Amino acid sequence: MGFITGPYMSPVVEDGAMIVNGKRVISKGSIISGRNNYYQSYVSIKRGLYEKTHTVIGNDNYFSSFVNIGHNTKIGNNNFFAPGVKIAGGVTVGNHVYLGMNSSVVQDIEIGDWVKVAAGNVITKNIPSNTYVTTKGEYRKNGYTK
Repeated sequence: MGFITGPYMSPVVEDGAMIVNGKRVISKGSIISGRNNYYQSYVSIKRGLYEKTHTVIGNDNYFSSFVNIGHNTKIGNNNFFAPGVKIAGGVTVGNHVYLGMNSSVVQDIEIGDWVKVAAGNVITKNIPSNTYVTTKGEYRKNGYTK
């Protein structure tokens, strides 16, 4: 399929869902996407699970190939999702977050701002802002092992 960018273009989404630009109104669960997001091939974004619920994507995010975003996820601005990242439903991702290749985030997790997750991690607990998650799954805040 290739990549999709721009304010009025959208990735392929589930039946009944669409990207919301401006003030369009959706009666069922939807996807609300900000501006200047970049979607590579085979990006999957799930809409809000129930009526009047949303999956929300901020501005200036980069979604590499084979990224899967679950229902009711909230994504901030200026994030990078490496190839193969999988995010379950109900996750909140802050701003300036880097998720390494083939990382996974389980349901209902909160990831703060300025977080970097090394490749292959499975995130099972909340990550505070300014944290680096090593390849061994250790959380380092401001350079110290936590």
